[in-house]
Amino acid sequence: MSLKQLIDDGFIFENKKTVEWNVNFQTVPREGELIVRKSRNNLRNQSKFDEIWYAKQMLEFFKEAYSALKDDGILIVWFTHKTLGAWKSIISALCGSDFCITRIWPVTTELLTRLVAKKKNDVLDRTLIIVAKKKLGAKIDMEKHAKNLAYEITDALKEIGTSREELKTFLYAAVMSSVTVMPLQDDPIHHSYSTLIPKSLQIANKLVPVIIERFHEENNKFSENSFEIG
Repeated sequence: MSLKQLIDDGFIFENKKTVEWNVNFQTVPREGELIVRKSRNNLRNQSKFDEIWYAKQMLEFFKEAYSALKDDGILIVWFTHKTLGAWKSIISALCGSDFCITRIWPVTTELLTRLVAKKKNDVLDRTLIIVAKKKLGAKIDMEKHAKNLAYEITDALKEIGTSREELKTFLYAAVMSSVTVMPLQDDPIHHSYSTLIPKSLQIANKLVPVIIERFHEENNKFSENSFEIG
């Protein structure tokens, strides 16, 4: 079945404005886009489209992915952002949909050539491939998992090179990803933001400076500053 037929039959888009879209158009509909833009909030004079909204929307998407995925299947998510608020959103959504992040891997991208990247400066030179699996009741120690994820991504960044900003951001993202080993709770987004993420940041504030210092000693590129984020 073609994309056009799916649209014409109403399987993809619902509102009239979007249904009138044609596959030959040079632009695509933005009504159902899951993205947080400051300009979007300012234009509407509201904070509806904030990181919590994004986390809840992605939670619904990942729940559908969970249902479609086989028990031994692997979910691959490409994501990059320099703010930890964005990472909190995507990690909380994965955690709330009962996925466990088993590995994160940095790759070089061309995102900086995009207009959004140039204007907003919210992306880095590399993106992270997030690898996740269904938890299925597996019990893993959160702090141990945090260390494993952090040291794995550090080793990968040593091979391909990294900037000071990337190292800091990706290490915090790696440690925060460890919250996905925790059991699913009611109101998972709230639980993640209020309990799990703060706990992971406590681990990160102790672990990240140590890794940064070792990285600096081995590569002679980074200072011994302690990065602490609350």
